[in-house]
Amino acid sequence: MSRNQNPARAGELFEGKVHESFFLNEYGRIESLRAARYDTGFSVVLVNIGSTAGARGGRGGRDGKGRGKRPGGQARDELAAKLSPVVVESLRSCDVVGLTEEGSIAAILPETDYFGALATIKKLRRAAARLPAAHRDAEVSFSHATYLKDGHAFEELLGAAENRAADIQGSLRTTLALDSRLFWEILAALFASDSGGPKNCSFDTGGAVKLPPAFLDRVSEQVVREITRAPHKKGILYLCPRPGAPTGPMARLLESAARTKTKVFVVGSGREGLDWVKEASTVPLDDPRLDDLFFAFHLGSDSAYAFMGRELWGETYSCFHSADDYLVEGLITKLQEEYQLQEQLG
Repeated sequence: MSRNQNPARAGELFEGKVHESFFLNEYGRIESLRAARYDTGFSVVLVNIGSTAGARGGRGGRDGKGRGKRPGGQARDELAAKLSPVVVESLRSCDVVGLTEEGSIAAILPETDYFGALATIKKLRRAAARLPAAHRDAEVSFSHATYLKDGHAFEELLGAAENRAADIQGSLRTTLALDSRLFWEILAALFASDSGGPKNCSFDTGGAVKLPPAFLDRVSEQVVREITRAPHKKGILYLCPRPGAPTGPMARLLESAARTKTKVFVVGSGREGLDWVKEASTVPLDDPRLDDLFFAFHLGSDSAYAFMGRELWGETYSCFHSADDYLVEGLITKLQEEYQLQEQLG
């Protein structure tokens, strides 16, 4: 237990269902040893209340650099008390929930991979949204880390999850408040966004820009090629080809993608037909807004990419792409919700 932690707090607020930090750390250490011995895996999910704690200075570090301020007081404790049973009731009986030394709620999920952790977060987010209105406006964020991908020791995974929580605060999904918008509102916001940086970029093609429409088709094709280079990795891809683009090259690439562990879905408006797609699942949607839109949303366990564009006039296009995994996951989730598709991420 942390020296700064009230010894009675866990018992009084959580009725023994959420463990103190000492037990959480010990159980996490044992789970790491078990995963290493039996070649299994596990994930850690963090529920951050208030501003994110920020990074620990890398895996397992505790220098506190970049750590944001976390509001204290009665309001935060009340929200923690409300969230804790929501977290416990949303998880499996084999999952262990506890308080970290920084005051976050953490869940250890045995034999859960990257996509299982994302599915758990989706479930937790929906459960938290059912809290009384007085609590829904509070800043609550979810982050995760997975054994081997993000570290070996439990301490490393906690550090990785906290680093990811800090990254989430800088994501366009957070800064543009995209979770509160519909799918097409999100696309409009991203096309209009001038936020650049290493993960996001808006650009135009056609007209005075010397990038022909064929370049846009090659970008989508390259996404499919990347999937075929690592056929053993799980993932999900929603692909909506550029209207009028030649289908032969993509059809041949999809034949190879069908032998991967990535689930590939080809989306179309239904006006031109998807008969050329033989080796992937098709998603025909009766929506004229797809007539001048194209996109590729790929989410893998160690990479993510979103590429989309729309025709403005003639062969002039407005485009946006991003390598922000949190944004890509949100785009896929919103697409599935908007069109009542099967909810899955990998």
